[in-house]
Amino acid sequence: LCEAFETYRRLVPAPRISFEHAVYLVTALARGDELRATLCADCTCLIVVDRYASQMRRCLACRAT
Repeated sequence: LCEAFETYRRLVPAPRISFEHAVYLVTALARGDELRATLCADCTCLIVVDRYASQMRRCLACRAT
């Protein structure tokens, strides 16, 4: 996980997620009790969603259109 984050930092000079938040995200996705990865209903890109939210499963780009 540390190597993956270091690679991310090299590719993205101004990251929008800290290492601690990245660890939380990976842990939450692995547990699957709060968050889950799914596909956008419109464009099929990968998105992370709250398992209990009753919202439509659309990415930010598709929601903006």
